[in-house]
Amino acid sequence: PKQSARKMSLDGDDDDVPDHLDPVFTQHVQHDLESLRIERSDPTNLGCSCRKLHVFLPGEADKSHHKKKGSNRRMNERKVREELRKRGLLHKGNSDMSREKMERMLHDAIESQPCCWGIDCPCVRSGVGCQADTCSCWHASHDVPHTPAKKGTDSDPKKVGESDVEAIERKCGNENGMYVVDMKKIKEYRQQYIPTQADVEM
Repeated sequence: PKQSARKMSLDGDDDDVPDHLDPVFTQHVQHDLESLRIERSDPTNLGCSCRKLHVFLPGEADKSHHKKKGSNRRMNERKVREELRKRGLLHKGNSDMSREKMERMLHDAIESQPCCWGIDCPCVRSGVGCQADTCSCWHASHDVPHTPAKKGTDSDPKKVGESDVEAIERKCGNENGMYVVDMKKIKEYRQQYIPTQADVEM
């Protein structure tokens, strides 16, 4: 190895080869590794904390902001239009809608969409699935503070016949998936091979 290194040096081909024994190079590597460790240990970098966008509808009950004036609760019209375009709901044919109609359309669209919709979610943007143990997108507190919705919409905590895992996956909605530990399936699988106390007594 020493002869190879010496030959490269003599040939002048080692200009781009870093000297791993160089203290400056070593210090740079240590600094980069430490920065990576700090970034990974930061709780804010673990999973996503997506929340549904809240669209206030004037004239309807909204307990989440009951102390504020209605004018302060409403999303500005430019933002409403931007969010509708993002969802492909605003076009030349309906661009002259009133603000109230646009707010209702956006409100209903958000109600029917999962929490991690589009590239606003850092997990979706990075091309990875969410994880139930690190992401909080599926938590009940991250649902949009909605006005009373019709039964069976995505704003309902759980649908009839739906398991806990299915409810979490639906509420998240990450196109890359949601990793959830299904304790019920694990238990069912174990019971195939590990006899229960009742089986032993029989």
